[in-house]
Amino acid sequence: MDFIKRNFVFSVVLIASMQIHDVSYGIELTRDGVSICSDDTFESDIEAVGRSYKPLHLFLTDLEDDLESLGEDIKVIKLTSCSIDSEILKTIFSRVLSLEKVKHRLEILDLSHNEIDEACLEEISAILNFPRLLYFNITGNPISLKNIKKVVEPLVASGVELPVIGKLIFMEKTYIWHAKNRVKVYNELKESGKLPKDWAKRHVSYYKLQGDVSDISLSFESMTI
Repeated sequence: MDFIKRNFVFSVVLIASMQIHDVSYGIELTRDGVSICSDDTFESDIEAVGRSYKPLHLFLTDLEDDLESLGEDIKVIKLTSCSIDSEILKTIFSRVLSLEKVKHRLEILDLSHNEIDEACLEEISAILNFPRLLYFNITGNPISLKNIKKVVEPLVASGVELPVIGKLIFMEKTYIWHAKNRVKVYNELKESGKLPKDWAKRHVSYYKLQGDVSDISLSFESMTI
């Protein structure tokens, strides 16, 4: 199947802002075009519109146009629950994420709840090395949770350093405490130098940055951020 021409299911939020905590506008891509709304109405508008369908090449063209209109303040891009697999990510990377204005300014990339696997390690490595990137959320993908070893082991072997690996967010907030204290594979990866020792703290920091701290099963008292 020509994946460029197949229907692309997407629910997109792309944010341009001077500060991550001070989002002024959101952009929503729908089959009818692009709408820009204030942060007061954005969430309700997304709920009202729901999911949309569009061929991938048209989606990418719209996204490129929107990036151009946003100017230089692109700091957060969210492409969640979009049925993005590794082939599609490679195309998005070459068409959008590799743009100078994106890779030199992006601070958070959220590709959670997609279908990305280890077939795009080269693109994942390149994204992690964006100079201002703080977090790359891949939760809900085939390479999240225990399968993160399929990513971090080859990346470390290729010379990617642990602080760069630490940008990966690969589990939901409610699983952090259990994973850190009860799941052997994460401690093995940490002890063998495949995960940074503070990976759990970094996950908590990410969810705190998103303002999403309810139900985080990790003791803030015992793990000062």
